[in-house]
Amino acid sequence: MKNVDLHQLDLLCQLIDKQSLGAAAAQLNMTSSAASQSLMRLRAAFPEDLYARQGGAYLLTPYGERVIDGLRSIVRRWREVE
Repeated sequence: MKNVDLHQLDLLCQLIDKQSLGAAAAQLNMTSSAASQSLMRLRAAFPEDLYARQGGAYLLTPYGERVIDGLRSIVRRWREVE
């Protein structure tokens, strides 16, 4: 995992929780366009896709399921020290 920004990890967690790119972006004071670009960069940093869009839902891939708890832990600890 190279060049990952903590904001990108937070955005991914928000996206999965809120099931809306607009809502996830708003939570982090971003535009939807900026959030979309951030997620594209995040996807490039991982060896496999973390999520897939199916209909209107954002679903974790099997790889995403394996790593999401660790990513949430990183985000949670980052917020604790902020």
